[in-house]
Amino acid sequence: TNIDTTMRSGRFLVNDSTRNVLAQTTAGAQLTLNSNVAKAIAYAGYTGLTNSRSYTILDSPKSTFKKDDSAVYQFNSPYVVTGISVSLPFLFKNQTIGLEGFGMFGLPGIAGDNSGDIRIYATAIMNGPIVQNLYYSVSSTFGFFDGISNLTKAEITYYPPALSSAITFGATYASGRNGALKPFTGFTSQKASLAYDSPEYRGILKTGLSGTMHPTDKIFCNLAADAVFSCMDGFDYNGFQWLAQFQYQIFTDLKAGLSAYQFYGKDSRQKVAT
Repeated sequence: TNIDTTMRSGRFLVNDSTRNVLAQTTAGAQLTLNSNVAKAIAYAGYTGLTNSRSYTILDSPKSTFKKDDSAVYQFNSPYVVTGISVSLPFLFKNQTIGLEGFGMFGLPGIAGDNSGDIRIYATAIMNGPIVQNLYYSVSSTFGFFDGISNLTKAEITYYPPALSSAITFGATYASGRNGALKPFTGFTSQKASLAYDSPEYRGILKTGLSGTMHPTDKIFCNLAADAVFSCMDGFDYNGFQWLAQFQYQIFTDLKAGLSAYQFYGKDSRQKVAT
């Protein structure tokens, strides 16, 4: 079996498979091994040299990091980030399964001290075709720190045979205090809804429909609508939101766009429109 090996280093964007745990630039190195039966990725990096104005890390209460909003460049909260993933594509009937793990280890750094803060995330993924042009994706992530928490995502996507378009129905659950589970906390701050308070993926359930269209290389359109529920201590309707986006690629490095969105909370003070 031939194995292709790729190595990259420097500052680059790193994501976990869900993009709801880790999604930020770090300084590090990544090794990718790829064959016709499996793909493996190993990563190690450091967050403390990146700009905290670009990415916000969700620090633990024991962290001494304090963000200075007046600083043009402020070194970020210091963590070593390690990750490894293995996926088996087309294992059976074109189905793919994968396992992924990330560890974040707090250190003393230029802008604060996170010593003793250790976070572990483990994810199982499965995806593949259901019938022609119809695909599914399911993942479940467990966080191991301050108890056990969970983030589960499920999507079904249909690809119409025109205009490079896609229609997706999906749901995302981030645990609250639900039975044996503790409230889920990611590593990089992620906006879970369009409400004023911009909640994280923590004690929340979001489900809805989205559609994208790429009729030409220069035009991209996106429409989405979601119902948002709170499940921190029970289960309660929180609001409804919609989003519309249009982007036009004028030149390779110049893009113009328009967007509009609104959140209708059960409390009228939560309404947002732009």
